[in-house]
Amino acid sequence: MNNQKSFVIIVLVVIIIMLVGAVGYFAFIKKSPELTQRVDTSTPTNNQISPAPDQTEISNLVPTPTPKDETAEWKIFVDTQHEFEFKYPATWTATADNHEGTSYKVIARVTNPARAGSEDTDIPVERFLVRSQNITCEGQTINLGGKVGTSKAWAQGFGNIYYRDLCFKTQEWPITLSLSAFDEPSQMIMDKILSTFKFTK
Repeated sequence: MNNQKSFVIIVLVVIIIMLVGAVGYFAFIKKSPELTQRVDTSTPTNNQISPAPDQTEISNLVPTPTPKDETAEWKIFVDTQHEFEFKYPATWTATADNHEGTSYKVIARVTNPARAGSEDTDIPVERFLVRSQNITCEGQTINLGGKVGTSKAWAQGFGNIYYRDLCFKTQEWPITLSLSAFDEPSQMIMDKILSTFKFTK
């Protein structure tokens, strides 16, 4: 009888040990993913791969390029009498001539030497021309450099090249800007020159 009691006690102890072991094993397995997550989000070691950054993090790391100022190397034409200035390509030629007629006076003439044409002939000239003219300003109302004026859109004309005119009223005759360009890339350069034009007073 004592042997049977001892045997039953031993079996019960073994069963209790097995149950405690099984409960401990399952408890350990359940906590294991938390440990794995902690290891994955910590500082990577040589054997670990860090998680890939999301798109927001990548865009924050990449510096935004500063737009290049295409006119930074251009020359500046300044007229103190009529109080305006503008930039033009460094390879172009600028003259401040006072050529005048009965109803106009040329103030500035900026010419593309590659397309200089010939004055007063059938050969057109690619240029940015500023004049004081005895005319009435016509066209769409614009604001350029703080001064209200009128502008006409690019249109094809003499010599099959393109022309655009702007006009600004002043105390004397209006100041006019006459642009002539051979093609669309030249129109873009002329428009870039125009974007730098401003009245200084």
